[in-house]
Amino acid sequence: MAKVKSDPVTSALTAQEPTAFKDDDTADVWLSYTKQRFEEVSRRIDDFRSWGRQMVGWIGVLIALEANLFPRMSEKLHSLSGPWRIITILAIGAVTAGQLLLWCRAARTGFVASNILSPENPSLLAAHLIEVDAQRAREILAAYFAKSYGTYDDAAERIAKQLKSITTFLIALVWIFAIITASLFWFTKT
Repeated sequence: MAKVKSDPVTSALTAQEPTAFKDDDTADVWLSYTKQRFEEVSRRIDDFRSWGRQMVGWIGVLIALEANLFPRMSEKLHSLSGPWRIITILAIGAVTAGQLLLWCRAARTGFVASNILSPENPSLLAAHLIEVDAQRAREILAAYFAKSYGTYDDAAERIAKQLKSITTFLIALVWIFAIITASLFWFTKT
């Protein structure tokens, strides 16, 4: 969390954001808008983290279901010749290891918090707000929400990209495992 500088607006505002408003109504509109955008991006991060936590469960169930096939697959492996048996075992092991790695990445994405800038602690900001008028106080508060929105938005995009890559690789690994399993059962019919 950022510490308050001598002038909180200077540290919170960027070059594109207004530093003064024409009237109180405009400042109120901007404060309302920045708070609403901040709350929206915060909810988006919560949704993505929830998705990551759900993926942990899904991947765990998938690994358990595949583990239930291992005894039947091991019976079929005995009918394969030497190199094919080794290749099949290595492929199954690689798919399972990949799923375990994805499980760990999903857990990290869903459960480990990111270090992101939040709106300033009200008790730290109070000392600066005591000396200013209402319009300037709204500008300061809106500036902090606007600055925090940027960091939250970046975090939300980063989490979304991580979850997209986890999902893509998971689907690929499921297909690979299905092809290996189907091939193993098809080519070892007795």
